[in-house]
Amino acid sequence: DWNSIIHAFCKAKRVENGKRIFRRMVFLQYEANQQTYLSLINGYMSCDKYFEVVVLWKEFKDKKAKLDHALADAFLNAMVRGGFFGTAMQVIEKCQEMKIFVDRWRYKAAFMETQKNLRLPKLRKKKMRKIEFLDAFKNWVGLTTGKSLKETNTRNFSSDVSCTFMASFGLKKI
Repeated sequence: DWNSIIHAFCKAKRVENGKRIFRRMVFLQYEANQQTYLSLINGYMSCDKYFEVVVLWKEFKDKKAKLDHALADAFLNAMVRGGFFGTAMQVIEKCQEMKIFVDRWRYKAAFMETQKNLRLPKLRKKKMRKIEFLDAFKNWVGLTTGKSLKETNTRNFSSDVSCTFMASFGLKKI
């Protein structure tokens, strides 16, 4: 059984072998199911390869496969922990289309746990589009401050605006 082999490789943190088996399975025209994707996502998360989960989401979305609650939960958890908020918003939109319940509190807690060490200089260096995705995700989970990042000039912070902005992200002044 293909799923058992993929699961065993991913559990042993040999995700590259699991990915190779997955590619062979697709090449031989076997249909991947939710268990296959869950095993790969959990394997990538255990190895901190969050970008690979983004690639897996793109493949999943292109196949137009059926998304269920457990799979949506796994994708979202990986996206939030990896900091891929644009892709996380795509998963959220897909869940809303398919009327799948998404627990905002859980992802708010995951965001606060994994992204609490974001620093303001790192945010300034990133592209504005990525910051907009972060702002959209924060609005979705309920971490709004009243000011959007578009309205705030990231180059000319006064001390009050800077402190408010950094506090809204849970950031520390350097």
